[in-house]
Amino acid sequence: MCQLTQAHTPLQNKVVIECKNRSFFEKACSLMLEANVSKFLWTRSISTIEHISNILLTWSDPCITHKEVFFGIKPNLSHL
Repeated sequence: MCQLTQAHTPLQNKVVIECKNRSFFEKACSLMLEANVSKFLWTRSISTIEHISNILLTWSDPCITHKEVFFGIKPNLSHL
């Protein structure tokens, strides 16, 4: 469902955050179903999805990650 609002307003930010939260929720559900784990790992699943999304490359510049945009440092990927 697409909702259009005026750009750069609190309402627009709310729509973006709701879409991001829904995306995290859907990814966490998929991760938990695929791994066949119990519901008590829900918060860990959300944390994992958030971590993965922060180290993925951005759409606007495929050579930089979200962490580099906000903090100016490359993420350590040695644990992956």
